[in-house]
Amino acid sequence: PFTEKQIKVSPNPSNGNTNFRLPDGAEGVRTFRVFNLSGQEVLRRNDLSCNSFDLDLSRLVPGIYFFDADGRRGKLERG
Repeated sequence: PFTEKQIKVSPNPSNGNTNFRLPDGAEGVRTFRVFNLSGQEVLRRNDLSCNSFDLDLSRLVPGIYFFDADGRRGKLERG
């Protein structure tokens, strides 16, 4: 399994467009979700076929968020 330390997020903190880079061998993401501190899902993307993708987070209220990623080769840990 991969860990959140292997998933690179930049820039962090973000002011809008954020890049997520998965570790080599992850082969994309089936489901990528972003949660607020209350545990509410605030963003979801499905079937991301590459190991590096950008998400526009500018519509989210400023704060702390967590992500959860299900990779094509198994669970990618929450970060």
